Amino acid sequence: MGGSYAIRFACQRKRLRAAVSYYGRVPQPETEISNLYPPLLYHQAGLDQWAPAQHVDRLRAAATEYKKRVEIRTYPNAPHAFCNEQRVESYRADATTEAWEATAAFLKTCFQGL
Repeated sequence: MGGSYAIRFACQRKRLRAAVSYYGRVPQPETEISNLYPPLLYHQAGLDQWAPAQHVDRLRAAATEYKKRVEIRTYPNAPHAFCNEQRVESYRADATTEAWEATAAFLKTCFQGL
């Protein structure tokens, strides 16, 4: 649920500088994305049943419609919760490493010059 909360929080806080969501559900209605303030990095698990590709497509469309900075990274062979080491059946070390490196690079660009 943390990924979903990250998106919702980013749609409510004007002073937030960046947001990152790991396989969160997209708010409905998608018009909430019109209130997205900071840039958002969204990590999509390609095999996710909880936040499926259709939901992420709606995020992509809403970001385009409302001219919001949203970067979506997809991990095609990863299931939901692929970064959760406690869920042995879902954890994917390679996807986790890639997502973490992308997150660090994204946050660095958002906070440069502060």
